[in-house]
Amino acid sequence: IILFEKPIFKQFHAMQGQLEQKIMNQISTYFRKQNKYGPEKINVAILDEQFICVAISGLLTPFLKDLIGRKEEALFIERLFIEEGKDILNQILISHYAGQQQDPFIHFDKYEDKLIIISSLSSLIWEEFLEKMSTLD
Repeated sequence: IILFEKPIFKQFHAMQGQLEQKIMNQISTYFRKQNKYGPEKINVAILDEQFICVAISGLLTPFLKDLIGRKEEALFIERLFIEEGKDILNQILISHYAGQQQDPFIHFDKYEDKLIIISSLSSLIWEEFLEKMSTLD
């Protein structure tokens, strides 16, 4: 079964790498301004010019790591980083793709200290993707 007209994979060319590097720098700057603590590692992949995947690790400060053991604080910290993920995603989409995406996948694993963001690059791309997927049923 062919799900996509073109395969979804990371394209390897200079312009793609430069954009991914700009986005990584933007994410790093954002978290340093927000939390006075930058991520240890950031990976960005633009998949077939349709989707963006971002993996960020090492966001928790030593103080926040200590709070993770408490249930109420752990939930607050998780929600905080999910909201920050939504905010940085919107900034990326507006500055590089002139749009915002509804319902991206954003998850913060407080035990692994990783924030994962997966989103289409525009609402139009997402709607077209969903339409194609619905015709496969």
